[in-house]
Amino acid sequence: MGPGYAIARSYAFDSFADGVVEEPALCRAVVHVEGFTPGFEILSLRGAAADLVLQAAPGEQAHLPEDLLAVLGWNWARLVPQENQRWTTRMRLRGKGPPRTRAAEQSVERAAGHLASVLSEPPQRFHARFVWARWSSVLRRLIPTFTALGMLGGTLLLPRIAPNVDPGIWMTLHYAPIAIIGVAFMLQELPRFEIPPLPRRLTQPRWRTPRTVPATEGSA
Repeated sequence: MGPGYAIARSYAFDSFADGVVEEPALCRAVVHVEGFTPGFEILSLRGAAADLVLQAAPGEQAHLPEDLLAVLGWNWARLVPQENQRWTTRMRLRGKGPPRTRAAEQSVERAAGHLASVLSEPPQRFHARFVWARWSSVLRRLIPTFTALGMLGGTLLLPRIAPNVDPGIWMTLHYAPIAIIGVAFMLQELPRFEIPPLPRRLTQPRWRTPRTVPATEGSA
């Protein structure tokens, strides 16, 4: 519980060791904040990210920027819009056992407080408060693209810089970017090779508006 939000948590016991019950692990958390219901699903696997589903209240249409939570830092990804006024994202967690649960609890509390603070103000305030964090989020999203372009460009330029090196080394370097990109796609969180939209001042007057029901739907 905090100013403007409430959190419901669910815990589970991962295992029993020598008849001694281990400390319970946070497996789910639901936040009620400013007409939204963010739900966290937290796996007990080491290094696995937590899944977050952000749901708007029934009968309302929300207008949320992709970096609403990404401005919190490296452990937060962009919001991905889904159907029925839902958004999904991921919250990165490290470790396992009690330290992981404590980190998850802190992250959930931080997200809840952030949403309560941001959504209680007009949308125009979001850009003013987090302008540098929004640009940082854009740069983080560009890392996979810059890495791929840098590797490809470096591989093409190296023979010109050091022409007397064994050709076999150049052949290996030519295939290195492909191998590195292939390994990246085998990781839990796939990289996105994209040019993200630049952060702009939000123009809508409110975060939420009543959902407009089509005439055919209302008469059914």
